[in-house]
Amino acid sequence: EYARYLDEGGWLAQREDVSTFWAEILRERKNCPGFDDMLVMRRGATYPLADRASAAAGDPEDEFRHAQAAYFVMSQSMPASYFQKFEESDLGCPIRFDFEGRMLSAGGITNALTSYRIMEWCRSLGLESRPLRVLEIGAGYGQVAYHLFQQLKIASYTVCDLPENLFLSAFYLQANFPDKKAVFVKDSGLSSGAPAELVFLAPPFLDRLSGPFDLVINSYSFQEMNLRSIEQYFSFVAATLATDGLFYSLNAHRKAGAAWPSDYPFEQFCLSSVLPVRKYPFQVFATNPYEVVMTKLSGAPSSVETCASSK
Repeated sequence: EYARYLDEGGWLAQREDVSTFWAEILRERKNCPGFDDMLVMRRGATYPLADRASAAAGDPEDEFRHAQAAYFVMSQSMPASYFQKFEESDLGCPIRFDFEGRMLSAGGITNALTSYRIMEWCRSLGLESRPLRVLEIGAGYGQVAYHLFQQLKIASYTVCDLPENLFLSAFYLQANFPDKKAVFVKDSGLSSGAPAELVFLAPPFLDRLSGPFDLVINSYSFQEMNLRSIEQYFSFVAATLATDGLFYSLNAHRKAGAAWPSDYPFEQFCLSSVLPVRKYPFQVFATNPYEVVMTKLSGAPSSVETCASSK
């Protein structure tokens, strides 16, 4: 119904801000698949959101090699014990394998590094002990959110994404958490009534959110956007991040609009940390993302401010 609303309102036609990177993927990928296809969504429908197009072929040997490579890389960059902190959902029929007693897919392993790093920073900044208002920009099919729901006190989790990807995360998260109230933001903004624990919206309605947000997340998504979109999101987060909130970015450059790290408007925030989090690149020629942790800027954004708590 939300996809239909966007289409009938002409919102889907306003795609000038969609990067060439995503425009090509959306032309090739099956978008808004039917219910039967969604039951096996991890086998093709979630490309390239931590899953590969080859998963649709269901080649277990190929997927096993991919999962092995992912596990080797990620377990070098985080404690293997972290995989005991969460369960990977059966929803979508992921192709999973036994790694030290845990059934994990390649996509689940890749997303685990993101959720691990976010958890570490939430602990470091004292955010894990209170109910959090979370915004994830570009949540893919929602697995990082699924990991965090199992470990944090989350009052509300808002997902903003392209409608074709929002279709996947809305299905995935509502199916995994059927007892949580979910709403979809429209042109009129959030509907009144009891606060929702799951909030979904397409980018044109971002300014209908008021915040504040305790935690804002973007992983592997800013790197795929046009510069205009990046700048709009950074400005929105600068305006709506809580005073003691955390803005977490795990991205690279030279994939779409950001040609250099300096193309990201980090000067709007106080930089707590800039680190490469992968000990090894996933593939020889893959882009290697770097973690940037930001908090609310205390003064005028005249230059990049480095926090006293920097690592």
